[in-house]
Amino acid sequence: MADQALSATASAAPKVDFSPDQMSAIKSYVAQHGDQRIDDVNFTTTVGAIVPANAPLRAIPPQLGQSLSSFKNDQYVIVGNQFLIVEKDTRRIVVIVPVTT
Repeated sequence: MADQALSATASAAPKVDFSPDQMSAIKSYVAQHGDQRIDDVNFTTTVGAIVPANAPLRAIPPQLGQSLSSFKNDQYVIVGNQFLIVEKDTRRIVVIVPVTT
């Protein structure tokens, strides 16, 4: 069971399976950067939704880019208990990773 991949929410998109190490890297990053968390947003947090230009997106940092190589050129925003990976060029949410506070 330790080798079992964990799924991130991906409604209307292919399922993304992260390894336990990848999930740990995301959760650790969110725990260290909780000050970036936004609680109220004016957009839908579902895969495929477009994040408006006024929402603050940040580049995937190098320490996460190593673990999430497929997403290293994308951006993210932490909304409530969710780590949203956003495609840089389109601002579309591509992955939603649930994280605990």
